[in-house]
Amino acid sequence: MMWLVYIALALAIIIMLYVIYSIIKNIIRQTKEPIMSEKAEVSRKNKENKIVKSNGVYTVDTSGGYERANYYVTFKLRSGKLVTFKVKKKFYLQFENHQTGLLTYRGYKLICFDFEGYPVNDKKRKQMNQTAFFGGKRHTSEVVHFYGESKELDVDYHSTEKIECDQEELNRFIKQLVNNKFESFFILENKEGNVLEVSHDGNSELFDIAYMQPKSKERYLGNLTGIEELKLVVKEYFNHQEMIEKFKLTAE
Repeated sequence: MMWLVYIALALAIIIMLYVIYSIIKNIIRQTKEPIMSEKAEVSRKNKENKIVKSNGVYTVDTSGGYERANYYVTFKLRSGKLVTFKVKKKFYLQFENHQTGLLTYRGYKLICFDFEGYPVNDKKRKQMNQTAFFGGKRHTSEVVHFYGESKELDVDYHSTEKIECDQEELNRFIKQLVNNKFESFFILENKEGNVLEVSHDGNSELFDIAYMQPKSKERYLGNLTGIEELKLVVKEYFNHQEMIEKFKLTAE
């Protein structure tokens, strides 16, 4: 019967060598893959739980083992192709279904996903009173009241429908305004009552701003070029800095 033992041992060695060969082959193939960056949308997320015995064998038996979770995120590329990546838990928790952005990957390895927003006509988010940029998370930093209108970006909050937003959400929104070919505006009001108005004509990188303080009846006006200048103004506004002198605003 020893020959059966030798056959089993030989088969085990062959299987082990094949596994090692497959791993090395995949590593070599992975290093030869080009780094790709494409516009994509998070199509779905799934978590796969497995019970692992002490000997490393996966089983459905929950006794005498411990649970191990694998995390996967599937992206839909602009071409319609679906690509799935196994990711770490911290990345899995960062993604939400229908997020859009720039996906960078190499073969079967996810490098990064730069979040941009949500699809314009996401009916579910409309039903949840959320826009592509605001209302989708619990705030952990200072918030201001926002209202405004940008039809192409699916933002429509008027003076009676103020929504709270933080600086990160607002920067994500204004990043898209330069590419917006329709007129847009938004107004911010912080807890001190300072009001910042921003309007964009949809045809250039020029932004018109107006600033008002609660104790003053005057509006101070100015112009900005590009989203970086606008982000700087927003940053100073959130930091409660003096706006009039710093940005050379003039009384209306």
